Amino acid sequence: MVEYKASMTNEEVNDLPLTAFGGDIVVVDSDDQREAADYLSSQKLVGFDTESRATFVKGVHNTISLVQLSGPDRAYLFRVNICPLSPEVVKVLQSRSIVKVGLAISDDINRLRTVNPSLYPHGFVDLQSIVGRFGIKELGLKKISAIVLGSRISKAQRLSNWNAVNLTEAQRVYAATDAWVCREIYQSLMTAEKEGYTTVSVDEQGAVETVEERPARTDGRKRRRFRRRRKRDDSE
Repeated sequence: MVEYKASMTNEEVNDLPLTAFGGDIVVVDSDDQREAADYLSSQKLVGFDTESRATFVKGVHNTISLVQLSGPDRAYLFRVNICPLSPEVVKVLQSRSIVKVGLAISDDINRLRTVNPSLYPHGFVDLQSIVGRFGIKELGLKKISAIVLGSRISKAQRLSNWNAVNLTEAQRVYAATDAWVCREIYQSLMTAEKEGYTTVSVDEQGAVETVEERPARTDGRKRRRFRRRRKRDDSE
């Protein structure tokens, strides 16, 4: 049975091993996007993210520079500041049968539609909308990844120049990882939902509450069992 913490401190996250996408990373900056569309169309589950050039003026948001779509072994980075998404890729984003998973995606989709006004996306899942079902209180990708996957992702390139003439290797890996890890988190959560999971949280008095979720009964409802105990003193 999988065990999830409700939250993690920065120190706990930093103690975890660093992970990054290790598959093929393909940068797309031309109209010919057939290879990307063919690969993505063959997937049932795709990780999604976007990057925009950083702005340091309150209330000002730059348009999207990059759209990332990742399968298990290949990630495509679409440089939409150079070339718009092709109709074939737009079809993937509009497909109801291909699940696209991201984090806090409403703003991403709204800004994406400014560069592709004809886009009407379907089949998107926002991790922030489902992690609460598993007792997870964190909403940031780095901590959700730490809780669900037991690994740490780097956010060092977040404020880099995504409109640069050439993306650095570090930028490519960062962008691919952010999309891929959303896919991995979702897949892990869906597996846990079928097989059962436990969530653990600690209140201000040091009491530990464990909530055990078991696979659904025949009537479709989940079995829940609560256990509450005092947090042990470190000296014990």
